[in-house]
Amino acid sequence: MTSSPATALPTDSVAAVHDDPHAAMMAELAVVVGEEYAIWRSDDLLLYEYDGSIDRARPSAVVLPGNAQEVADCVRIANRYETRIVPRGAGTGLSGGSVPLQDAIVIPVTRLNRVLDI
Repeated sequence: MTSSPATALPTDSVAAVHDDPHAAMMAELAVVVGEEYAIWRSDDLLLYEYDGSIDRARPSAVVLPGNAQEVADCVRIANRYETRIVPRGAGTGLSGGSVPLQDAIVIPVTRLNRVLDI
């Protein structure tokens, strides 16, 4: 999958990343999961602001890790920036469990689709 302009991390200015902690965190997350799997633009986040319940809240970002190590790295980065995380499956629950808290990062597990060991 290639990076699209709608989801790619802005890399226009190194100074902008240093002045904005959220941009700095997103830059680190994009290195871990790949730019195409680091979603931060408002329009792209719409899909992740709700589940099957009536609750809605827009996350500050979404990262889609491809393996357990990427999940662990994303959690470490979020922790370092004191940012909440919300794990998400398919988003079909009816209880609002995958609806993000304010300023949270959603970490869907939809790319984790291989059984490695039984």
